[in-house]
Amino acid sequence: MRSNPNKSRWLLISYAANLEASASSQHLDDKLGPLQEQGIEPLLLSSVCGNRYKNIIHKTAISLSPSGIRNDLRYFLRRRIANRLLLRLVEIPLLLPLLPFYLLEKAISHWEDEWSWQFTARQRGLSMARKYRPSIVYSTGGAVCAHLAASYIARKTGLPWIADLQDPLVLDKDERKSETAARYYRQLEKLIRRRADATIFTTEAHRLNSNRRTGCDNRGYTIYPGANPKVMPDATYRPGRQCHFAHFGSMGGTRTLSVLLPAIESVIHQQPEYRDIIRLDLYGNCDRLSRELIAASPYPEVARFHGKVPRDTALRAMISSDCLVIIQSTEHFATETFPAKVYDYFFTGRPILALVYNNPEFEQVLGCTRSFIAPADDVEKVADEVEKIVAAHLAGELVDIQPCYDWTSARAVERLLAIARTLGLSNGD
Repeated sequence: MRSNPNKSRWLLISYAANLEASASSQHLDDKLGPLQEQGIEPLLLSSVCGNRYKNIIHKTAISLSPSGIRNDLRYFLRRRIANRLLLRLVEIPLLLPLLPFYLLEKAISHWEDEWSWQFTARQRGLSMARKYRPSIVYSTGGAVCAHLAASYIARKTGLPWIADLQDPLVLDKDERKSETAARYYRQLEKLIRRRADATIFTTEAHRLNSNRRTGCDNRGYTIYPGANPKVMPDATYRPGRQCHFAHFGSMGGTRTLSVLLPAIESVIHQQPEYRDIIRLDLYGNCDRLSRELIAASPYPEVARFHGKVPRDTALRAMISSDCLVIIQSTEHFATETFPAKVYDYFFTGRPILALVYNNPEFEQVLGCTRSFIAPADDVEKVADEVEKIVAAHLAGELVDIQPCYDWTSARAVERLLAIARTLGLSNGD
């Protein structure tokens, strides 16, 4: 793919791109079309984990550390080998030699698996910047390595840098990191806030807390990333007798069925006729605890696992479901984040059952469509909402719901370009 010299170019740096079932990738992927529509030519640099785009300039870089090589290799193999047994037969002998070095790395470092990608990304990105002469360096994603690579490239080239922090690097209460790791990420957050010409946050709570932690209250902006309604398939919702609740995305940590399933069981216990009505469809990876809960349930037939499916398949399933489920983690980071799938949910015209954890901002955003909201850690209140949804479904009250287009990737790109112009970072061509 050749560059167009008549267009303004942005160098986009993200560890994840064109990677199925990755929220970081989806937020970037959905922006590519709107950027091009606004006259921006994307120059994309990513890891080898996702497939390369053919219609834009898309370069990749590999990781150097044992954890990074392991991560890259696993994604590379999974894209090419669909059979699980064959995948394991190939994966194990290839990864086994890395194991001692991987364990040693984890014993002495507290960094994310992708940390070493920044070094190869620096050189590849610097080469792209010198060859294609972009006007802005834009880093995005949850992996901090992309932002560190962008910082280096911006300093070497003198280009302005916009850092889009999709996930909090630091939390006031972080149970996931050791004190050493937390201190390291606090330093990185300050570095990004001080060096970046603009920092983008996906929630207002994240922006305000970052301002307080770093003492940097300027050049920080909140943009809800949204999603691209143009990817929605041509499908129609057709209600049936059963009420299908559908959850999309991986489960793990404190995001499990430990509240939703007991709530469903409570509703069925109170109204036994609902045993043949309520169904729970699970799309994506499911953690061991959730599987054990279903196996031990008095109503195991209620839940069905569909596994990971392509995005188009997932979107069709969303449209055909009676109610879409969002489950927030009950860890502190949930107070500063929104689950990425909710933006796709808004375009389906289906109601949402949201299990929310101490996040009034998220509840406010959910108000753009018909939503049933309950605390993510309260079985009784979740059961109340499940009962309301089933009753509304049986009464035919969940059919004519209008999709919500308040939060789109095109709108996010317009806001991003407006910020760039305001700061004098882009000529707006």
